[in-house]
Amino acid sequence: MDSTRFDSMSKQLATGATRRRAIAGLGALALGGAAGLGLVGKSAAQVTTEDARRRCIERCIEHAGDNQNLRKVRRRCRRRCEDR
Repeated sequence: MDSTRFDSMSKQLATGATRRRAIAGLGALALGGAAGLGLVGKSAAQVTTEDARRRCIERCIEHAGDNQNLRKVRRRCRRRCEDR
């Protein structure tokens, strides 16, 4: 967008609103966006559980022996960490 067009557009938008009204509108937009993300996203308990499971699997794989088949190690670690 051209800077002169942006300046003229911002002047047109600013003429009808006071600073207080503009800040209230931005605040409402931010709260609406946060509420929308809260409804769409996963719950905090789900995220915590998935993160803990993923960390458990990664830690298990890191501590597995070097001479073992990686696919078998991953499967064993997934089974072990899902039971928690």
